[in-house]
Amino acid sequence: MNLFDFAGKTVLVTGGSTGIGNAAARGFLAGGARVIVTGGRSSKPKPLPMCSLPI
Repeated sequence: MNLFDFAGKTVLVTGGSTGIGNAAARGFLAGGARVIVTGGRSSKPKPLPMCSLPI
């Protein structure tokens, strides 16, 4: 069992526009998860390498 395998999972990261939340979102993306990010600091959000927008 791989502890960091999130393939096929959807993860919601609150506070993911900067800081620890952004790092967590990147980690989940690297683990194969579909990541939904929300954040309150919209002034300088750090872009994620790939994002999927919910429809």
